[in-house]
Amino acid sequence: MPARCTHCDAELPDQAQTCPACKAEVPVYGIDTTMPIDAAALREAGDALKPSTGRIAGFRDELYAAEIAGCRILERLGQGGMGRVYRAHHLGLDKLVAVKVLHRQLLDHPELVERFIREAQSAAKLEHPNVVQILNSGQESGRYFIVMQFVEGESLAGRLRRERMLEQPEAVRICLGIARALAAAHALHIVHRDIKPDNVMLTGEGGVKVADFGLARNRLEDSQITLAGQAYGTPPYMSPEQITGKTVDERSDLYSLGVLLYECLAGRRPFHATDLLGYVDCHTRREPEPLRRAAPGADPALADLVERLLAKRPEDRPGSAQDAVEVLASLGDGSHNGQGSGDMRRRTPTSADLSLSGSRRLTGLLSQAVEEGATDIHLEPTPGGGRVRFRVRGGLTEIERISSGAVRQLIDACRVCSGNEGRDESEPADGTIEFEHEGTVRQARLSLVPTGLGGRAALRLMGLVKPHAQLAESGFQGEHVQAMHQWLGAGSGGASNGGLVVVTGPAGSGKGQTVGGLLGLVDLAGSVTIAIAEESQVVSDDVAQLQVTYRLSRADALRAALRQGPDLVLLLDVNGVPDRDTALQTMQAAVSGTRVMASMASETAAEALEDLISLGADHKSLARGLRGILANRILRLACRHCREPYKPDPDHIARLGLEPGTPATRSRGCARCRTARRRVLLYDFFSPGPDFWSELGDIRSEQGIAEVARRHGLAEMRSGAAALVRAGELDPASAIRHLPVGALLA
Repeated sequence: MPARCTHCDAELPDQAQTCPACKAEVPVYGIDTTMPIDAAALREAGDALKPSTGRIAGFRDELYAAEIAGCRILERLGQGGMGRVYRAHHLGLDKLVAVKVLHRQLLDHPELVERFIREAQSAAKLEHPNVVQILNSGQESGRYFIVMQFVEGESLAGRLRRERMLEQPEAVRICLGIARALAAAHALHIVHRDIKPDNVMLTGEGGVKVADFGLARNRLEDSQITLAGQAYGTPPYMSPEQITGKTVDERSDLYSLGVLLYECLAGRRPFHATDLLGYVDCHTRREPEPLRRAAPGADPALADLVERLLAKRPEDRPGSAQDAVEVLASLGDGSHNGQGSGDMRRRTPTSADLSLSGSRRLTGLLSQAVEEGATDIHLEPTPGGGRVRFRVRGGLTEIERISSGAVRQLIDACRVCSGNEGRDESEPADGTIEFEHEGTVRQARLSLVPTGLGGRAALRLMGLVKPHAQLAESGFQGEHVQAMHQWLGAGSGGASNGGLVVVTGPAGSGKGQTVGGLLGLVDLAGSVTIAIAEESQVVSDDVAQLQVTYRLSRADALRAALRQGPDLVLLLDVNGVPDRDTALQTMQAAVSGTRVMASMASETAAEALEDLISLGADHKSLARGLRGILANRILRLACRHCREPYKPDPDHIARLGLEPGTPATRSRGCARCRTARRRVLLYDFFSPGPDFWSELGDIRSEQGIAEVARRHGLAEMRSGAAALVRAGELDPASAIRHLPVGALLA
């Protein structure tokens, strides 16, 4: 049974260190490392990498409204490898608490149950402003539980996902709070062993609290619960001695603090790897890029501290967490100690401050959504807080949980940025929000509705099309670029007999870039060009744009555009020509001499043909009017700095049409992998001729259409991927993950 993410329930690839859907860290529990650290040994321990999981079916499950230790369960907040965490109402104290319940599947492992209780009891001794306090633990009705202080706020992981890096004063303030928590824990000889951004909570009042002592242990207790030779933790943040299964002490937590501090300042971790072996190599043998280069503005004293914290040998690190506290405190201004509003002299924010802060936060979310290929952002209030979700390729993924105040701040920013400031908040609102991403002004369409918990916003990101003359530089072959000239009548004289050109692919496939390149082949200044868009915008003064709304359907917009006598009509929306009337009008216009370019959401050229036929376009009209189809995909190439040969899955090689035994290359993981961004455009290219339509006959399935098209000149993205695999530039496993199923051999 494949492992699944404990946060979003997405399926995890083998030895994954982060979830491909929600980007959460995948913790490692109980890897047997008593054997020598080599590839074979760690692969044999691979099954231990996967924490026990269960499906998350919304926020209510079998424990909803149940009572545990006098606490009524209200909703599930999340889950980890050891258990689920719930927000609950403590009936005796009349206050909100968090309750962690051990996974039922772990009850068959007495040593894990014993560790869950014993280590909760050790952590309960901690009473410190920077530690999430444990209030109770035990067993009731067959369920083992820990009752904890409920913290309203966001995790440091959520903030880093949004802002990527922090200003030095803020990074110092947060890490000072963490260091103080560690100093208090270490004074009781408690080692946390899982310091990472997910386990650091930031309260709405500016406080910093370290959570989840589920892996903590008292190193002085003579206990056999945590065995020597067992590694526990999250690989990117584990110390060299921890990841190799050696005995750890307080200095292991200091190494993890160094990784976290480096990440806050540089916007990335000191090490990046794709599997456990990679992280073993990084933590034990490799040196990180010095912080002075990764974050040039960092204070030299802070860079020196990070270097000491990341020392490979424990004896080369600071002697205690208190030493780190003293250095971090000396770098602050004396007013920030990370212990919350009671000890912090913070200026009371004005309404202008809140508006600016909310707008920056909203812009950050919009930019993050663009980079992740999302089409929608949902800002949703929930009981006691809120959540942010992205829609990526049709599926909704929770990005982060946020506080109630953060939800209100983002909703207020939506109102202000869309021109709805001052309107009655009990009424629905809509509008357009403009934001800048990588030097280009983008737009998002806002729909805001009131609910019993407050405003709920949906933001639809508008696709962006910019005419350019860089089709060849984008990755298209010269002969195909020449064919596109002919499709659009952009060759000598610019004469055109009309026709339909289809560019297809899901969000994030580079479809907009290709449409922009095709527009770059046309003399827009000498043409009447009208774009009909529902969720896209064209950046050109030479293109008139009709926006599809609930008042103006696609078919009505196309009729209005055709009455203008255009030379070129663009159908630019996420779903292309999804209804029968628009499809038939499009083909009729193309046959009658109008150039039409349509973007669609089909995965392959064959699927686009299947969709056009199913919408009612007959073979005769398609033969006369369809000029060509392009289907895009963008894939990341193997890193030139750390790629290594490996034995690929034979099924991957077969599905790419390669010979058995073809060697393969993959990225091992290094600091340059994330910044290099070596990508390649792969595409289907097909220009159907009369012979193709004659042979196609009554075939209607994508597979059947593809088989006929291959005999008539279909250039497939699979062939491009296979050539890159043979050249050692592309990992076949990555190609299989990202290419559409219809592009691969059965």
